Amino acid sequence: MKSITLSMQRMFSMQPDQEETIPQLPVMQVDPGLSWPAALEIARSQMASLAEKKGFSIRYENSLGYNPYTGVFRYQVLSDRDVGETFAGTNIFFDANTGRLVGFFLPTGEANGDTITTWLMVLHTAAIWGISFKIFITFVGLFVTVLSATGIYIWWKKRQARLINEQRRAAAITNATST
Repeated sequence: MKSITLSMQRMFSMQPDQEETIPQLPVMQVDPGLSWPAALEIARSQMASLAEKKGFSIRYENSLGYNPYTGVFRYQVLSDRDVGETFAGTNIFFDANTGRLVGFFLPTGEANGDTITTWLMVLHTAAIWGISFKIFITFVGLFVTVLSATGIYIWWKKRQARLINEQRRAAAITNATST
């Protein structure tokens, strides 16, 4: 996945990977400075501000997590910037002691590379357009599998026939030269 991301970064603009750009603390901070209820309120407020500023709407909250190695909360929601209803990819990152916004990630609309990557991931996992798309993708997969298997079968049969013909020809040549 890392090499794909690097290739995409060379060709398209991408948002910084917040998980990698936020520096690690010198000493792990096991407990956040903010309480979890306070952090959730700050997260909701920060996300609402970002949604208003960037022009998107929040569909539902997904998670609030804390990273003790960076001292940062990550708040994840599903927004109208996400593709489909399966993967909540709209994130904000904020300091676990002060509540200061450290960064954000929007899956579409912010950078071309992230939009393409998000669409490729959702299409690859058939996480869009409901059950009919999943059934279609299943049949396409079965078709490719059957096509591959029959191709191998036909190749094997032709190979066997060629080997038998070569053996017959060699035997005929041997018989012709010995008589």
